[in-house]
Amino acid sequence: MNKKSLLLKNIFFLSLFLFPLTVLPEDVLPPARTLDGITLIPTRNRNDLALGLQYVTKMPENVGILFRDLGQVNSFHSRNCLFTIEMTALDKDGKILQMVDTLPENDRVKIPEGTRYVIETNANVMRRKGFKVGNRIEFNSLQKSVNPSLNLEDHLPRTGGWREKF
Repeated sequence: MNKKSLLLKNIFFLSLFLFPLTVLPEDVLPPARTLDGITLIPTRNRNDLALGLQYVTKMPENVGILFRDLGQVNSFHSRNCLFTIEMTALDKDGKILQMVDTLPENDRVKIPEGTRYVIETNANVMRRKGFKVGNRIEFNSLQKSVNPSLNLEDHLPRTGGWREKF
């Protein structure tokens, strides 16, 4: 063995001692980020869950809807939506499982298994804030972003005639 290959071999083994490989369990959570600057309107009942953003004419840039208590819901849609929305699916720990922009009148979007919350905002709001799949939203931050005094029916303008459909 020549000196160069012996030197490389020694450097390799020395690096294992100086910088040991760290193996983390699969259930270690990614670092949490805060959800600053977005106010979330909570869904309050099954009607809110079913209606969502249908017929809403516009939504302020810093506002979103938090769908919770999803039960057996396994898909969302943008039927009767008048603008492109971003759907962000979160698990019970606030980890982002999926981010999808859906055009108005789009087909159903299947949400990943394990989804406990969905945040709907205007298109690309979460991405512009630097969020991506795999990030985790700090749960306290999520709770602080919810404004319980707001509700879908009173705080998001809808086109006329939508009430007859529900």
